[in-house]
Amino acid sequence: GRVQLDNKEAMEASSVNNPTNHKQLCRAILDYISKIPTLSFEELGIHIGQDQAESCEVASQCLTEATGISNSEDDEESLVLISGKPASLFTIFSAGVAALKLNADISEKKQKEERKQLESHPGFQKLLANLKAKGYFKGTEENKEAYNRRYEKVLAGFKAKLKKHNNTTGSSSNSNGGEMPGSGSDSKDGGAPTTETTTKRKKRLTTAQDKAKAEAIKKEANKIITSGNFMGAVAKYTEAIELDDTNPVYFVNRAVAQYKLQKYLEAEKDCKKAIQIDQAYDKAWMRLGQVQMAFERYDSAIKNLEKALTMAKQPGTQASCRKLLAKARQEELNKKSAAAAGAGEWKMLLVQDSSHFLSLGSVVRLQQLRYSWGGGEAEVGPRLLLTW
Repeated sequence: GRVQLDNKEAMEASSVNNPTNHKQLCRAILDYISKIPTLSFEELGIHIGQDQAESCEVASQCLTEATGISNSEDDEESLVLISGKPASLFTIFSAGVAALKLNADISEKKQKEERKQLESHPGFQKLLANLKAKGYFKGTEENKEAYNRRYEKVLAGFKAKLKKHNNTTGSSSNSNGGEMPGSGSDSKDGGAPTTETTTKRKKRLTTAQDKAKAEAIKKEANKIITSGNFMGAVAKYTEAIELDDTNPVYFVNRAVAQYKLQKYLEAEKDCKKAIQIDQAYDKAWMRLGQVQMAFERYDSAIKNLEKALTMAKQPGTQASCRKLLAKARQEELNKKSAAAAGAGEWKMLLVQDSSHFLSLGSVVRLQQLRYSWGGGEAEVGPRLLLTW
């Protein structure tokens, strides 16, 4: 595995871009090559014959010609001295490997200690208890893969939020106790940006500077969503909302990103929040109708899309509303036709073969449940399993 040194100074000192290090490395390689023919099978692991010894000599000559560095005893500047004595390449290599392993062990120990502190933090314990009570771990078994995956997500989110909290408050550590943002029951994923990040927050006045900064962040988010990075867009729109939660556009744009991620419940909440801010915002009603189509709530979707169409002034928005309306109406007809056909097929099966009753009943129930799940990540698994 790869080991990354944390010590920047050590990395810079060992860089081959350093002329002195480069010269010492070449000299050490030349010394090592010259000694290969003298090493025994036990030391080297291979037999060195006359041909191999000559190859070593040729290799030394090629390296000397290429670099201008020779294996001269008089050239002390090119020697690596440890405690005043020349160190061989093998010694340097062995010491380097040992140092890397030590660094890796220290890093691993540090990570374990940090994890232990996070897991024992009262805020994390409270968050975990709230998520369990809300069913985030429903359908999983503790210490099993599905449970551990969700647990790690919560822990990572809590760590990020704790770091942000400490940076905001100027605290160097908050690992020994105390409350922090996100430790309550509002966050479903342990502190990652969600549509509930801005709720239950101490209300403060939004300044003109906040609005300007939020608008700049929104423009960044628009570029990100255009590139297809919907998770990144959600995070950016959330930043804008944290600065200015009075702009309905930010909520609707975030709803679009959530919709693309198939997080329909989150998208619906954002649309409703935008409508709460501005009831005349046509795109909020349009996006709400679009999300409700994903839940197969076509009656509500059609009403909201019709409302959006009456409000829309831009030709592009009007065209989008008409297109979604046509699709919603057609899907509603298909749904009613399928329900009628299913009822007839059910009766035929009961007459022809009652043994099919249970299996058909299960399929119909799955159809009914297909879009009934909603909410956070805990329901994503079941919803994907019901996709056909």
